Amino acid sequence: MICFNCKKQIPDGAPNCPNCGAPIVPPVQVGKEIKFRRWQRWFFYVVIAILFIAETAYAAKIYSDNAQLLEASLRMQTSLSQAQGELDSAKAGMSQKDAELAKAKAQAVELQQTLDNRARELQQVSSQKEESLRSYEQLKANLSSVNAGTFNALLQMGVAVSNQELLKIQVADTSFSGQDTDGDGLPDDLEVAFGTDKNKSDTDGDGYGDREEVINGYNPLGSDKLPLDQKFANANKGKVLLQMEGKGEAWYVNPKDGKRYFLGIPSEAVKALEGLQVAPNPVSNISATSGTSGQTTPTTANPSQQTASPQSVVIPLD
Repeated sequence: MICFNCKKQIPDGAPNCPNCGAPIVPPVQVGKEIKFRRWQRWFFYVVIAILFIAETAYAAKIYSDNAQLLEASLRMQTSLSQAQGELDSAKAGMSQKDAELAKAKAQAVELQQTLDNRARELQQVSSQKEESLRSYEQLKANLSSVNAGTFNALLQMGVAVSNQELLKIQVADTSFSGQDTDGDGLPDDLEVAFGTDKNKSDTDGDGYGDREEVINGYNPLGSDKLPLDQKFANANKGKVLLQMEGKGEAWYVNPKDGKRYFLGIPSEAVKALEGLQVAPNPVSNISATSGTSGQTTPTTANPSQQTASPQSVVIPLD
């Protein structure tokens, strides 16, 4: 029970308040306490309701604010995504333009290099041609009276070529005759034509002999292969080629295998031609000369086939 005078708790059934001494009337006290408890309970309910409504309103406000913030964040994120997409597209466009520009620059540089190479090649060919003409004229001027007839015949049939052009034709694997100082299988005269050292069997020192490298298409003066060109060899089949940058060494391109055979210096050319079974003597067997075509057609029988019909080899003189 509660004393309504001092508002303090008192024992149930006490006649007086032990705190303030006020008399306690149980029926009256119970009614007042019931009424007080009722109002106290309703006050508590009201406070709870107010707190609930306030909490609900506050939660609704927070939810609304969060929803607005989320919506604003989504809009901003969408805008940022669009801006990022536009930026990436612009970057891709710039990268593509840069790539196209770089490609165009590379093509321009390559074209310029090609033009420069063509100009150098043209200049080199022109220089080689002039040098070949000078060597050709000098060679004709230095002919001895002993070899004049033989060499003049070769000049009429022969074609002046440079050393670089000769490298395009494979050298035939045949038995060479003549003095061989280093014993590598290449006569001294042939070594002079190749530019190798006649006193060394392996001029470039790579472990392979000069003859082995030449016969197998390798450069005896270096580690690379010879620039063989079958098309060039086919175009010169049956021709006598004169090495104008050397001592005028003569070579014969066999029509059968497209390889070149060393004829030697002019004084030995006729003897070498007679030793080739596939080619007749171009000097002693001249049968006819065409005034319009400028070609001489030599004809002879094959020594190994005396019963067969004679073979003819046409050697252009231009």
